[in-house]
Amino acid sequence: MDLSYLPDQDTEKNYITCNFMWEDRFGNFHSPESMSTHHLFSIILMLWNHSAPDHLKFKPYQRYSLGSRFTNNYCKKALQELFKVFRLREDAWEYSSTFRKMEERFKEFMQSVQIGGLI
Repeated sequence: MDLSYLPDQDTEKNYITCNFMWEDRFGNFHSPESMSTHHLFSIILMLWNHSAPDHLKFKPYQRYSLGSRFTNNYCKKALQELFKVFRLREDAWEYSSTFRKMEERFKEFMQSVQIGGLI
């Protein structure tokens, strides 16, 4: 499985994610590094479940009405960058089972999401 998009566990804690900023529903921007682990994982799970084909979704999940900026391209990029940061969190153990399953399915997920469309 190709996980080259992720830094290894020994990467410095100040890993920078290509200047990616998460925009919240109020239009505020946040660096993934500044988010709590719970918030970071919640965003990853939300994007995953709203973008993935049904057989890759983690259920049950709450469906949100997402804005027009949530194209498949944006969700792919966001997930790649958020994964990088989340993987380095020392307090992520409580989410490790689901996150490990996401890592195992990531390549299939990336190939299944249509580029350019709205989710």
